Amino acid sequence: MRAAAAGLIVRAVSFSAYLTTFPFGGIAGEACIEVITGVPADHADAKDRFARLWASMSGLRGVGCFWLQAPWGAPNLDAGLLAMTEDVQHIRRIVPFADARPTTLSLTQIVDVTSLLDGQADPGQLRQSLSLRLQVPRAEEIVVRSCHTANLTSTHLDALAEHFEPAGVVPVGYLHVPPDSLQAALVAVAKANTLWRVVPQTGERPRIALLVET
Repeated sequence: MRAAAAGLIVRAVSFSAYLTTFPFGGIAGEACIEVITGVPADHADAKDRFARLWASMSGLRGVGCFWLQAPWGAPNLDAGLLAMTEDVQHIRRIVPFADARPTTLSLTQIVDVTSLLDGQADPGQLRQSLSLRLQVPRAEEIVVRSCHTANLTSTHLDALAEHFEPAGVVPVGYLHVPPDSLQAALVAVAKANTLWRVVPQTGERPRIALLVET
């Protein structure tokens, strides 16, 4: 078992699917299918997984996207998932900034930058941490799941936006904060040179198992 992006847990199963709500970013709260998969054995296995997934979704016409969780960077993963997802649109993945392993799959990539802001850091320290990364992960959106109150400034937000340069998307990022930080977050967003959205943190998400295989 290992921690997945966004602080969620990927169970040690070969393939599973859940009806849930997308947790972060521009479509937070939208109905989605959370798919957790290992590396398919071969093309036939990948196609079989997709067929079983599709069958489990019978009647779920209001689902907006697939949220894909996998052992990114594993050998042969992209080739296996390509066969499984080639007929699927609107696939998303959430990757942590500290472990944003690349993929060749066509999907929307949301970069979780919480690790950069959950401990107090002045803007200079933040820019230095960003500059030490040799590669900048592709980001259609950036999300902050929690943030040290001292980091709730427009300077911090602009430093993140300038580094990642999300691909022409507005807003560039989503700042998820608890109720007692909403005012500070609002002021920071209002003063920023880039457009961010403040999102109040919520409680547990609904999650219904559709397909669970060990």
